[in-house]
Amino acid sequence: MVLREGARKRSISKLEGIVLKQVENALKGNEKAALATLKMAAQVGLLEVPEGAAETLTLSPSEQEMVNELVLQRIKRRRSKSRR
Repeated sequence: MVLREGARKRSISKLEGIVLKQVENALKGNEKAALATLKMAAQVGLLEVPEGAAETLTLSPSEQEMVNELVLQRIKRRRSKSRR
């Protein structure tokens, strides 16, 4: 798979492409993608999560705040689109 970053191109695996797309969607405000991205990060050890807790992932207060902000942004966007 070829990834284009501006004018630069580089080859990436399909799995890396999937992960990058998931992160991109999370950053654009997709709350499901944000939760999935946080869960993936926890499962590969990028977040401090006790062993065995990845299946019952509980977000830290700062992570929960980020998710809440994403959800609020999404709601605002949906409301503004429905008013058009």
